Amino acid sequence: MSMHNGFEFTRQEVSDITDHMNDDHADALALYARAFCKLSESEILAVKMTGIDAAGIDLSVDTGVQISSRRIAFADTGATDQLNARQEARAVLVEMVRIARSKLESLT
Repeated sequence: MSMHNGFEFTRQEVSDITDHMNDDHADALALYARAFCKLSESEILAVKMTGIDAAGIDLSVDTGVQISSRRIAFADTGATDQLNARQEARAVLVEMVRIARSKLESLT
């Protein structure tokens, strides 16, 4: 189980969320890597979500040269400081996409 400040996801919940994000939202994961990990689009071959807890998400980023683990704290994104309930995960992940798009648009 993944726990932070008393709130925890079960292993199944983490698996369900990461599987869903990896299967259906690869574009969102790439946006996260670009906006919050400061990687360029050309540096990213593949991104997988490997974990989530109340404080943030974990990504595996394949650049074609290496695969590295990246941690994105929710507090660093502006979406929220942390999740206080399981039900908040979807809304926060969607808000992170909006913030990432806005952040990337401001760079162009």
